[in-house]
Amino acid sequence: MVAYAFRLRHRDSTYGDEERCGLFHTSRGNQRCCYVPSIIAEDVQVTEVESPPVVAPTGLIRRAGLSDIPAMQALINGFAAQNRMLFRSAAELAEFIDEYLVYLEADRLLGVCGLHPVAGGLAEVRGLAVSQDAGGHGLGKQLVEGCVSRARELGLSKVYTLTLVPGFFEKLGFYQVDKSTLHLKVWYECYRCPKFAACDEIAMVRPLDLEDAGMLALSSVPSRPALPARPTPNR
Repeated sequence: MVAYAFRLRHRDSTYGDEERCGLFHTSRGNQRCCYVPSIIAEDVQVTEVESPPVVAPTGLIRRAGLSDIPAMQALINGFAAQNRMLFRSAAELAEFIDEYLVYLEADRLLGVCGLHPVAGGLAEVRGLAVSQDAGGHGLGKQLVEGCVSRARELGLSKVYTLTLVPGFFEKLGFYQVDKSTLHLKVWYECYRCPKFAACDEIAMVRPLDLEDAGMLALSSVPSRPALPARPTPNR
């Protein structure tokens, strides 16, 4: 895989002479670093930079078991020490072990994520942690989607999360909401958070019931009949 770095100089009647750095884009839009190929070929000096190869994950995701608790706790509490999530005790993980999924590769636990039902058809996607050794391969996405699938199996209508990385969850169908709109039981363990008085986490929700209703509506739309072919005029 090859990445391209370049410096672009152009003259523009509005902005004058500029030198700017950027990336090649396929869309024109409002990005002023997008130009037609003839101008790019003339004005851009391209330098090839070898990027590291992307290695696909070869492990598996499964339900967590009691034997996974030491590795789960080490992974979660490692991020908790950075104020990125809550600390979890071994006793707490054991109590809720059925809620967790884990990712293992070569007998190493490299990822974990939990689904905790709260109330009223609502559940929290929590404790998402992926080892730095396994980052960048989509494991976090797979773990979250696994929890979403579990929520559907349980008949839950909505999942939510409190996160410092909203962009990641937006790509998975979550959207930001005001924390005050969530069920009161959402705050059942916030008092344990060191940032309780000045919380900087963002509340995000994914409405599974609306997604399922939309899919049902789409499946019930009758297909349009094919239009008859136009007769070919005689020459």
